[in-house]
Amino acid sequence: MIVEGLFNIFKTFINFIFAFIPNLPSFDISILDSLTRYINLIFDNLGLLGFFIHIKTIKLLIPLVILAINFERIYHFSIWLVRKLPFSID
Repeated sequence: MIVEGLFNIFKTFINFIFAFIPNLPSFDISILDSLTRYINLIFDNLGLLGFFIHIKTIKLLIPLVILAINFERIYHFSIWLVRKLPFSID
């Protein structure tokens, strides 16, 4: 019951904030068609990339590349997290 009351207050606050945001103008369909054609062009020709590099290899390497690029941040976050753990060495 308390949680439901908090959610109702949160919902009322969000509705109050969104009341001040003006309505968005209508979206031109030609822009959406152009964007859809561009994305389809990329994904329809993905098979051509498969001649040079296997798609499974790309799926495996992308997370590893992201991890390697952000290794320093991940390392500092994990060290910070370990320091926050309460334990004593006696």
